Amino acid sequence: MDYEKIEQDATELVKKYGVEAASDFWAGVDNEGLVYYITNFGNFYEKDPIYKEYLNKSFLEALEFFKTLTAECENFLDFLDE
Repeated sequence: MDYEKIEQDATELVKKYGVEAASDFWAGVDNEGLVYYITNFGNFYEKDPIYKEYLNKSFLEALEFFKTLTAECENFLDFLDE
């Protein structure tokens, strides 16, 4: 598993879609749980090719990406609060 690429891809999505997308994704995961939110709710990232690519990866690689994306969203939002 290429953890560096996963982090780069997650960071790219967060920067590309901005505050509203990061806030929506982070809140959805926090409220519903990661796997439940990904499989049952729409989000700003769902039509992006990077996001779609990870939906088709192995479960563990996809899970790592979505956990990293959630962390990147939280970090992005925390940075804005400072």
